[in-house]
Amino acid sequence: MEENQADVMLDLREGLKAVLIDVDGGNQEEDTRLLVDAKDIEIDALRKQCDDLRGALKARDMELAALRERYELLLAAVEQQDEAIAAIYATTGAPNTAQALAHYSELRESCLLLTAEKKMGRTAHEMLKAHLDSMGFDGLAVGHVVEALQAPGGGGRQDLALLNSALDQLLYAPADAESTTAPSCASFLHRRKSGRLSVSDFGLLESHVSPRRHSDPLFTDDEDNVPVRASLETLEEAPEELTYAGFLERLSLPGSRDLVDHIRRFLGSVLGPRGDGQPPTSSHFVDYPFLGTEDFEARCEGFFRGMDEQLQQHPAWRHAPESTLVAARDGIEKYVMDKLGHIPLLELPTSAEWQAEDAKLLRRMQTLSFVTPDMLDIKPCMRNEVVWSIAQDELRRINSFRSPGDKINCIVRCCSIIFSVLNLSRGDSLNRPGADDFLPVFIYLVLHSKIPGLYSNAEYIAAYRNPADLMSKAGYCFVNLRSAIEFIMVLEPTMLTIAPDEFDRLLAAAEADANDSS
Repeated sequence: MEENQADVMLDLREGLKAVLIDVDGGNQEEDTRLLVDAKDIEIDALRKQCDDLRGALKARDMELAALRERYELLLAAVEQQDEAIAAIYATTGAPNTAQALAHYSELRESCLLLTAEKKMGRTAHEMLKAHLDSMGFDGLAVGHVVEALQAPGGGGRQDLALLNSALDQLLYAPADAESTTAPSCASFLHRRKSGRLSVSDFGLLESHVSPRRHSDPLFTDDEDNVPVRASLETLEEAPEELTYAGFLERLSLPGSRDLVDHIRRFLGSVLGPRGDGQPPTSSHFVDYPFLGTEDFEARCEGFFRGMDEQLQQHPAWRHAPESTLVAARDGIEKYVMDKLGHIPLLELPTSAEWQAEDAKLLRRMQTLSFVTPDMLDIKPCMRNEVVWSIAQDELRRINSFRSPGDKINCIVRCCSIIFSVLNLSRGDSLNRPGADDFLPVFIYLVLHSKIPGLYSNAEYIAAYRNPADLMSKAGYCFVNLRSAIEFIMVLEPTMLTIAPDEFDRLLAAAEADANDSS
């Protein structure tokens, strides 16, 4: 009996020990599972941080590459400007040429610095004298005119006429007899031809002859009698403009991190994690859908529209003035299109169509190189080959940039130079140049610039530039460029001051030369 009880107790002890071992093993397995899950979460977080750092490093590398490219372009532009300045002095015969060329680089550097900061403590008189003296001219020759402008109670209109007269003496030779008998407007703009195209058919100009003072003014204000001193005070009180460098610096602040992530994800959806346009592989961790160039234009439009709305509601930007928000929107467009600008120009289905039109336009420019200012009825007093070459150089720089904003700025600078020549050639302050004076000169310069890819650039700007900017002065210049391109493509002898037989003879000779050279 006692032996049976001992056996039962032994069996119970062994069973209890087995149960305890099973319970301890289950607890250890559960603890191990929880520890592994926690480590997996920690590893995923570290992997995400590593990918973010890798993406930020790649973005920095792309920015450095873009800055290096821009630096090389600026160096090339400086060399071109040196050649242009040398041509100006060689043509106009300005005094102290050697001294002016020696100080040109220093003057250019100082001007670039002044554009990045406010000009404090310098009057218009001092700035004008400094620039004229450094260029080899006598600043006192027009200094009294600027003093008269700053004097209270001075007649603004008479002083402006004196200033224009003084500046005309620096830029232009005395007008000859032909300039006094030149027609009051470009006749080809107002010629009516049944069944024939003319510039007036493009919707820019009126088809009837009107005095220049009633033409639409370019880059001018209607307030002629406002004193110059008041405009200078307004300029000083204006808020400081946000530059692209300032925008990038502000965007890099922690408060704008979500904007940076939004931009990064959009670029990644087009270029992929490696930035080469290839989709991500299994080894890449991405937080965006990769779409490549699919529906590229619509996606860009939606992205920029969304960023514009996000800026207006963002805590770090919503209290900024409107000018700052506009500059920020332009900065986002420039940053993105500097990296994606080659896609619509080279890789989309429409790119081949644009390139075909580029070839047609370039061929047309080459065969119409015989067109002269007289054929376009450009007045002799409005001609200055040196300044025209500078305007053409500005327009040729359009292929040096990728973003549509930078490209349209080249067009605006070209138009501004042309308008400055026309403005200086006017007889009095009321006789302002308008579209009937501007467009023939602009057509002539576009025709003889022979810029490759000009049609593609125009289509690219129209598709990807902020529509709000195309409603301003830049938009007016852009419309004139597209009109000039269309005019060149449909040009025929009835649209010029030339006999049809002579036009056909010159065109046939130019086409033969083009065929031989090709």
